[in-house]
Amino acid sequence: MIKKMISEILLKIKFQKIFENVPFLILLFPAILVSYLIISTGNLSYQEEIIINSNIENVMDLHENSSLLKNYMPGAISYKMIRGESRTSGSIAEITLAFNSNESVSRKITMKEEVVLSDLPNKKIIIYDTGAVKNKITYRFVNMGDKKTKFFRKHEYEFNTYMKITSFFTSKKIKRKSYKYLNSFKEFVENN
Repeated sequence: MIKKMISEILLKIKFQKIFENVPFLILLFPAILVSYLIISTGNLSYQEEIIINSNIENVMDLHENSSLLKNYMPGAISYKMIRGESRTSGSIAEITLAFNSNESVSRKITMKEEVVLSDLPNKKIIIYDTGAVKNKITYRFVNMGDKKTKFFRKHEYEFNTYMKITSFFTSKKIKRKSYKYLNSFKEFVENN
């Protein structure tokens, strides 16, 4: 009986000490969360693919023609070559996009497009860099028959500065928007 009373008293004391420290723990939690986000995040990697009902040559021709970008990428404003020939190995271009163009507040983003490797249909690697976000896309086209092409993309995002924190909360939105662009390209190809 005495042991039970002593253990109950000790348990009460432990809980009281924990509850005394609750305000400190509540204040400590956001600091730990932000530290975790800054240290451990900053990267996002995923893959996506889509079947396009068109032959592989047509799909590649339409995709590689930078003047058609506005037809399937909502918000595309301009595509300006800086070095090399459009979408070939070693070329660099500047792309300006308007994000949230259908909303009352929109913003423009300018990114650099650097083609690292161009060996289509097998593999193409492009790095898109805004300064705060770098997106390395590896893609390929696979012939699935006379009128079907599989378009496969792998994204590797690297976030800098404040984008490390926001990427933790917006990764699903980034993936949805990326797939929306991919689906928009499919519709463009199949209707042209």
